[in-house]
Parts: sequence; structure tokens; C-alpha cells
Amino acid sequence: MRTHTDTDTAGLPVLGVESLDGRLVQYSWPIGQDRLRLLLCGLAPPGLGSVVGLDGDSPRLVLSEPAHADWAGTHSGPLIAAAVRIWLDTFRDCEG
Repeated sequence: MRTHTDTDTAGLPVLGVESLDGRLVQYSWPIGQDRLRLLLCGLAPPGLGSVVGLDGDSPRLVLSEPAHADWAGTHSGPLIAAAVRIWLDTFRDCEG
């Protein structure tokens, strides 16, 4: 696992930041869970939701903020793909 020193507003380690359709999406890890928390940098409210099930075959986007539902619905594929890529890049060498 790579070591990360940046943390989000909740104190969770930030594993990556991706640009999608002009918005910066921050991916942070609730330690011990197979999900990444998504925040929209510079927007209010910043919360978007989580990509859950990253240890399985069918990760999915779960929204926590209705204000961004339309945008997230249109971009769910790329949001999930980025989460999977970040997850695999971070944890590919871990066992168990």
C-alpha cells in the first residue's frame, strides 16, 4: 500500500484527486472499509457519496448529497472507474 499524507475534512487519507467534466473529485478512504468517499473540491456542499464494494465484482456509487444527484448520475461510470483504478493502484500489493 502506498503511504498518503493528505487528509480530507473528516481526517481520512486522500488516495487521489481526479478531474471530471471540469470538477475536481477527491477520493478518500474510510480506513478498514472497501469503499472510497467522494468529495467535490471547491463546491458547496462538497459531499457527493461513496463508491462501495471495491473488494468485489460490482462496485457501485451511493449518493449522500441530493444537490449533486443529476451530475453524479450522468458521470457515475467515470466516477466508479476512477475509484476502482485508485483502489487497485493503492492496494494491489496488499495481501488479505
